[in-house]
Amino acid sequence: MSFLLGVNQMEHFKAKLNIIDVVQYFIPLRKKGINHFASCPFHSEKSDSFCVSEFKQMYHCFGCGESGDAIKFVQMYKKIDFKEAVQELCDIFNLQSPLNQTSKHASSKFKDFSQKCKDLSARFYANLQKRKDIQNYLLNRGFNMQTCAAYNIGFCEGVEDILHFFSPAQAQEIGLITSFAQNELLSAQNTDKSAHKAQNPAQNIIEFAPLPFAPASWCQNTDKSAAAVSARRVLARSRNSAALPLIAEKKKRRFYLFGAKGSGEGINPFSFCDEKFKEVNTKNLSQNSLKAKTPFKNRIIITLFNRNHQAIGFVGRTHPYANFLKSPKYLNSKESFLYQKSLNLYNFSRAKQEISKMGKVLVVEGYFDAIAANLLGIKNCVATGGTAFNDKFLSALLALNAQITFLFDSDSSGQEANLRACAVLLKNHIYDARVCVIENLNAKGTRVKDLGEVLELRQKPRFIFHSLLGFFIHKNLEKCASPAQKDSFLNTLKDMIIKEQNFYQKDYLVSEVCAHTGVPREYFLSQKVKNTTHLGQMEAFLCALVQDEDNYYIAKNILLLKSLPQDIQAPVAQYLQDKTLGSLQKYAFLEQKAGYNFEFAIYNLHLRYFERALAQAKARKDIAQILSAQDEIKALKSRLCAKF
Repeated sequence: MSFLLGVNQMEHFKAKLNIIDVVQYFIPLRKKGINHFASCPFHSEKSDSFCVSEFKQMYHCFGCGESGDAIKFVQMYKKIDFKEAVQELCDIFNLQSPLNQTSKHASSKFKDFSQKCKDLSARFYANLQKRKDIQNYLLNRGFNMQTCAAYNIGFCEGVEDILHFFSPAQAQEIGLITSFAQNELLSAQNTDKSAHKAQNPAQNIIEFAPLPFAPASWCQNTDKSAAAVSARRVLARSRNSAALPLIAEKKKRRFYLFGAKGSGEGINPFSFCDEKFKEVNTKNLSQNSLKAKTPFKNRIIITLFNRNHQAIGFVGRTHPYANFLKSPKYLNSKESFLYQKSLNLYNFSRAKQEISKMGKVLVVEGYFDAIAANLLGIKNCVATGGTAFNDKFLSALLALNAQITFLFDSDSSGQEANLRACAVLLKNHIYDARVCVIENLNAKGTRVKDLGEVLELRQKPRFIFHSLLGFFIHKNLEKCASPAQKDSFLNTLKDMIIKEQNFYQKDYLVSEVCAHTGVPREYFLSQKVKNTTHLGQMEAFLCALVQDEDNYYIAKNILLLKSLPQDIQAPVAQYLQDKTLGSLQKYAFLEQKAGYNFEFAIYNLHLRYFERALAQAKARKDIAQILSAQDEIKALKSRLCAKF
């Protein structure tokens, strides 16, 4: 019933749309007879072959064949998904969304947080304008202030920047601050006491001043109920009593803010928006007194955007003018409803029009590499941002019908990233792609690491291009140290060829593989390979591990290596350490089991391991080991029941 209701709501929504109004909002139309025509926005052409029919409420291009309704047009034109297209139309034509209330609330929250991130980005840029040392550092890298403004590069001075726009709870939710221990929201635990204080505001004892720079959005609630009064008493506690002004005169239990007794200048206990609070000198409030921490403090900040160019998070980079001992070079916003790093390619929103126009895309590794590529004239460039290239990235690029070229760093980790990216494409039967290597040399006569270094040296980039299959085969054969390993890799290639159902694609694959391996065609066409349709438990586990970025991090955090069979413990440990596939390479091409729950599989592996350990301990009559194993089994079963 709910499904039918949803369908009816969507049909009513579509009925309110006129496709002529929708298309004309984005491109000019010319009426010819009963239809409207324009140059097709989805491919280059000289004549008007894009037709919009008001009678059919459909559009169709006689040149490229693209067709659909109003929602489909917005999806294709703006390069967004169905829900985003519906929301876009609601915003343009002031219509009520047919999506459920939860979706509406989530959309409103997303927009609110995104706008705050955008405002915070502007503040970071203003901070950068005051730091000549950081400006000079960026200028030496090839980035002037115009570039910083265009690509939303700034500087974070500290937690005050963030709390100027976000409440502590909001900032923690999206990982902009890691703690706010000294700013507590007091709950109304004693209703009678709170009610008494609410009725007798002059007798309240307020021992600490609230945050002087709290934004007005924190203070809009005027509810004077006991619970509300207690909840709004957000206190900035400090170990250093001199750091905050004491505003309580306890003996007479009356309170004034920098006002003499009887002057009438006391604070209003029902509101943190009292004008007197705005007069508190923020210079008297030290950073230590806040006790809030942000991982972005003193870092160069790059603002991250989604595919629709909505601000969704930040990445902070180190520089030579602050002490970042034992800190990573880059820090990303944490995973949240706003930001998912495995979904958003950096610079995609800026580059997608150029990618569509050229039919090609260059995929690099780092944020600065993508910006450097644009400054070097390569406008169709996106970056994975330190995340492994995955199926979601591939889907976004395939929607633009672009040929993919990978250009990851020239060091060993970059080459491993190249191989993993190649495996993602080959698994999805994408063979018409390339891998690029930079030819440029630095002052030492060695090849530069990335495009950022090319820009820093003020050189023009020179590239060597390899076919995807050629690069993948040669690099893997170089890593094979024994005939057995080479034979295993040939079986991997054989699996890939057998799984290809398209005759012409298969013929191309065989020709390329034979050319790069020197193995006769008959070897791949005549010999049967193991059927991998039905995977065993361990094969399914390894497929899920190497094919999904999220599963990699889950395994890294909770997997006990000793729970795995002994022969695969070493390769899995190596993969979790540096993502080197090694003998796990073949699992990158096998079909994953549908609905496979990776975390559940890990806990089951642990459970079976401790059950075996319990049996062995009982056989040895080892009481300590028996009790230990029983505790582990009990904890695991409890966790499985709670989570699944």
